[in-house]
Amino acid sequence: MDYQEALASLERGQKQAGMTVKFVPGKTTGGWLSDETRVNLAPVFNASPAQADEKPSIQDMRDRMMGAPGSKKNIAQHPLQIENLVIDGVATRCYRPAALAGQVLPTVLYFHGGAYYGGSVAGAEMLCRALADFAGCQVISYPLAPEHPFPAAPLAYYRVLNYLHEHADWYQTTPAGFVLAGDSAGGGLALTTAYLDRVVFATNWVEKLVLNYPDVPGARIEDTSAGIEFKEFGEQMRAFFKPFSSDTLAWGSYFGTVGSIDHPLIAVINAPGIERLPETLVISGEFDPLRLSDEKLVDRLR
Repeated sequence: MDYQEALASLERGQKQAGMTVKFVPGKTTGGWLSDETRVNLAPVFNASPAQADEKPSIQDMRDRMMGAPGSKKNIAQHPLQIENLVIDGVATRCYRPAALAGQVLPTVLYFHGGAYYGGSVAGAEMLCRALADFAGCQVISYPLAPEHPFPAAPLAYYRVLNYLHEHADWYQTTPAGFVLAGDSAGGGLALTTAYLDRVVFATNWVEKLVLNYPDVPGARIEDTSAGIEFKEFGEQMRAFFKPFSSDTLAWGSYFGTVGSIDHPLIAVINAPGIERLPETLVISGEFDPLRLSDEKLVDRLR
């Protein structure tokens, strides 16, 4: 199956229990890994088990967050203008279609993943190039924990949002109607930033949220693989899921500074006023350890 055939297969999503379900290309049921995922996970499955007393450092974990091979493929089809900008003290990267130079464009703020203490703009580079092929897109490299613990990152994001609103003409964008998007921890930060905009400060500049497998603190999922069907590598997959039930490194370095994961700007899923959040699209993988918490978030938003 070539790329176009796989794309066409994915576009034929099925509605199931209020969700659009897209099976692995070539399959008509769930439970199967894609060929690419199987290749990427093979080294993980074949690696020697880590010793119980091994505790990787923050830098070790950051070094591992270089992105899967598939994330390095550039699928943008048109020339882009790419510029590193510092917006109100926050390092960002701006992507704009070259053919639309000088035009006022809506802005997507994309927040990269990395468990709050890792990841980078570079890791989200190809995804944001693809997004910018259709709309103006800004990317923020947020202040990482533990050097910058909560609430540094969401406040930095909101500061950028506020600055873009006040200087929309300078940045050739609209002063409202922003889209916040992000993956994993970045999805969690996008959710918090939208909560600041819609509930805490009631500025209402954010029009939509697009959350790619967002981290959802406060969802309280004890077994991240419960109820998920694995038709291959079941034992290995469950072992792969298990550490994600309690990411003590993320919680300790970022959330631990406030003493509780139940803070409303952390556990937005349980916060008052969540019904004021904008229209939200949640995208999750079948075999993502964050899937069950994502489904819980969708139920809460409904």
